[in-house]
Amino acid sequence: MYFRLIYCSKPTATVTLPMVQDIVAKAQAFNNANRITGALFFNHEHFLQCLEGDRTTINKLYHERIAKDPRHSDICLLAAEETTEFYFTDWSMALITQTSTFKNLFVKYSGMTKFSPTTIASSDVLDFFLEARAALRNKS
Repeated sequence: MYFRLIYCSKPTATVTLPMVQDIVAKAQAFNNANRITGALFFNHEHFLQCLEGDRTTINKLYHERIAKDPRHSDICLLAAEETTEFYFTDWSMALITQTSTFKNLFVKYSGMTKFSPTTIASSDVLDFFLEARAALRNKS
């Protein structure tokens, strides 16, 4: 049995895209070593992250590192569930940014052209990530 955790938060005013790219690079190394997969969405106003892996490992990562990270605030846990499969097996940590590729997804899931994860129903947030995954695969 595996575990999936999805949360959103607001970056601090000092967070830039190069900083997030550095976070993702470090997360990829950590995640590879700990059999964690997932994706991080960033648009300068919000983070939305999905993590998949061993329950104990994901919980420890979330509570000891993510929740205490001063680069974001207003953390909101959207989903925490057991799962029988990883959906992001090819991503140790993918970075999704707000581009025209995802504009239709923002409208579909949040009802706005400007993405706001707090407006997505928690039952739909995984579907958002799955469609983003498909869009990234089709783009490459």
